[in-house]
Amino acid sequence: MARECEIEDVVETLQNARKNNIKCSLLIGAGCSVSAGIPDANGFVQVIKERFEHKYERAETKSYPCCMDKLHTGERRDLIAEYVANAKINWAHICIAQLIKEGYVNRVLTTNFDPLVIRACAFIGEYPAVYDFPVSGEFNPTFVSEKAVFHLHGQHSGFILLNTDEEIKGQKKRLKPLLTDAGTKRTWIVVGYSGDIDPVAKHLSEESNFDYGLYWVCHNDSEPSELVRMKLLSKDNGSFAIKGYDADSFFITLTRKLNIFPPSFLSKPFTHLRRVFGSITDFSVEQKDPEQPFSLPLKSLGWIDDAIDRYERGKAGKEEDKEKEKSEKIMIEVEQNIMSGDYRKAIELLLRIESIVKENESLKNLYAGLHVMLGNQSAKDALKKGVKDADRLYEDAYAKYEKAV
Repeated sequence: MARECEIEDVVETLQNARKNNIKCSLLIGAGCSVSAGIPDANGFVQVIKERFEHKYERAETKSYPCCMDKLHTGERRDLIAEYVANAKINWAHICIAQLIKEGYVNRVLTTNFDPLVIRACAFIGEYPAVYDFPVSGEFNPTFVSEKAVFHLHGQHSGFILLNTDEEIKGQKKRLKPLLTDAGTKRTWIVVGYSGDIDPVAKHLSEESNFDYGLYWVCHNDSEPSELVRMKLLSKDNGSFAIKGYDADSFFITLTRKLNIFPPSFLSKPFTHLRRVFGSITDFSVEQKDPEQPFSLPLKSLGWIDDAIDRYERGKAGKEEDKEKEKSEKIMIEVEQNIMSGDYRKAIELLLRIESIVKENESLKNLYAGLHVMLGNQSAKDALKKGVKDADRLYEDAYAKYEKAV
C-alpha cells in the first residue's frame, strides 16, 4: 500500500528547504506535455495504430517501446517532431519555470523529447543549462550548472532518441551517477511519469532513504505502477504518493500555495515586453566617420512605453479613456486573483465596475462562476470539519450557489 500525503506537505518541505539552501530535483514525464498537445505513450500507440496499421499489428505487445521499435528511425523522428512543432506552452511548464526562477527547483530531469521546459523558462527570462544525456560524454557533477535541465531520452532535434526497450535499458548504467547527484541533498518531485518504461523508477526504488523527501504525483486518482507502489512508495523511506491532480493542476496549486503564481508577465505584460526589448543592443548606423556612429531608435519601444503608462500605470488622456482604462486595469486584477485562487477578491473587484458587469453577458457569467467556485470551496472544506462547522460551511455553500443562480 503506497503511503500518501497532501500537497501542503510539499509546500512545507519546499519552503523550509529553501531557507536552508536545499534545492529540489524535478522528474517529469509525458503526462506534463499532454495538455500542450503532445500525446503520452498510450497516445502515441494509438497514433501508430491509425497511421502504421501493419507495423502496429506486428508489435509483440501493443506498448510504446514495442510499437516504436517497428517504425523506421526516420518515421519515429518525424512522428515526434510533428507533435513537438505544434505544441503550445502549457501551464505545467510555466509553473516549472517559476519554480526554477524563485529558487525552489534547480534540476529538471525529463524523459520527454520536447523543449517545453526551455521555452517556458526563456519566456520568463530564465536560461538553465540544457544537457542532451544520450549524446553527452561521461557525467561529471562538478561541471553541471547550478540550474540544469537533463533530457534523459534525448531531444527531438538531437542525434539520438531513445524509444525502444533495448535503447532505454542501455542507458541504465550511465544514468546512475546522474540520478545519485540529483538526489544528493535535494527533495524529489515526480510528475507525469509512470515509471513503467525506463530504469529511472528502478533506480529510485533501490534508494534506502530520501532525506529531504520524495513526492510521487499520481495522475488524478490512479494508482502508481506496481514497481513504484511496492518497491518505492510502500517503504518507510521518506517517499509519498499524492493523488487528485493532473500535471497542470498540481503545478498551479503548488505555485499558488508558494505565492509565486501567476507570473508577473501576466499582470504587467508590457513591462515584460520592455524587458525583452531591453536585452537587445542599440542598432548603430555607421556614418562616414566610424568613430561617430548614431543609434537608430526603435519606434516599437515608444509604443511599449506608451502602453506601460496607459495600461499598467493608469495614465490616461480623455475622461472616457480614463474610465475605460480604469475598468481594464480592474479586469487585469480580476484575472490575476482568479489565477491565484482568490475568488473573493475577484468578486470585490468586479463589484467596483458593477454597471459594466450588468451590461456584459460574459462578465455576468464570470461573476456567477466565481460564486460557484466559492461554494465549491466551502463544500469541500465541510468534508474535513465536525458537524457544527460543517453545517455552517454547507449553509455558506448554499448561499453562494443561490447567488450564482
